[in-house]
Amino acid sequence: MFRFQKNRSLKTGFPPGTVVHIGESPSCDAVITVTIYDADKMDVHATKSVEDIPPQTSEPSVTWIRVIGVHDTPLIEQLGERFEIDSLILEDIVNTAQRPKIERTAVGEFIILKHFWYEQEGIEISAEQFSLLLSGRIIITFEEREIPEFDWIIKRLRTGTGRLRSSGPEYLAYALMDILVDHSFGLFEVIGGIIEELESELIEAPRRETLNDLYLVRRELAFLYRWLLPMDEVIGKLKRSDTMYGESVIPFVDDLCDHVQQVVETLDLYREISNAMIDSFRAEISRRANETMKTLTMVAAIFLPLVFAVGFFGMNFRYFPGIAWQNGVFIITVVLMLFIFGALAFFKWRKWF
Repeated sequence: MFRFQKNRSLKTGFPPGTVVHIGESPSCDAVITVTIYDADKMDVHATKSVEDIPPQTSEPSVTWIRVIGVHDTPLIEQLGERFEIDSLILEDIVNTAQRPKIERTAVGEFIILKHFWYEQEGIEISAEQFSLLLSGRIIITFEEREIPEFDWIIKRLRTGTGRLRSSGPEYLAYALMDILVDHSFGLFEVIGGIIEELESELIEAPRRETLNDLYLVRRELAFLYRWLLPMDEVIGKLKRSDTMYGESVIPFVDDLCDHVQQVVETLDLYREISNAMIDSFRAEISRRANETMKTLTMVAAIFLPLVFAVGFFGMNFRYFPGIAWQNGVFIITVVLMLFIFGALAFFKWRKWF
């Protein structure tokens, strides 16, 4: 399916709030992982049933419900009934073509972001949707597939390093969003390496394949631009919000906003570089074509007198002035050679070659 526009026509005819999955459906079943932690202890268990999710705990415990697999619409609807999530929010969760956004709902703050990764074969970037619902001491996240970068969050929770265990759910929400944004820096390192290689090819020996790769890079940058720009808006709104997080998380949200802006600035820079490289490639092709035409024109200008002499003296007349000269051939040859060398000297004087 085309990455820029997923098949939204599946929802045609359904009323608003209908939970219809839009996107690719993995072969594995959806899994729910429930993590309950505080500063002293941590409990983790996985389940495939909403009924097995333990009831909400009191402070200071934090409950992180991680749903992996939004293609299971019955499971998502059961979660909505359990935690009183609005049907429009459930619709956005299963629609993986949603634009990144932040909304204030009756049960809490709802955020949609994108997770990017780079395919090793070819120049292609993929994106999957990540949704987050913060409701009191409970944070519910939804992933299309398991996001491997979140293993760092699990590791920090298990070992108790940092402030995750001692902080509230707002800090966990920040940490999840921060690791998604920081992962984009590694993505741009890969893109930057590809652009540098193409730039070297463009300077040393540009080929038709170089232009094709440049078009592919520009396409992927346009793909990133579609999702990263609204992510910048989401984090900006999050920074200006005064209800989602407390005073202790404000410096970290400011830092997250700075990281997103750096990512967007890097994206803009790479877009400008790729466009400039394509323009340079076209200019080089045009310059080579002009050089070729100039060479052919000079060759034609040099041999034009020879062609004229052959045509003029080759006319089949019985009486032709000078046709009986004994040294006529040598005289004509010398004259033509003088013209040739004179033309070359003139071209050299004009610095045409």
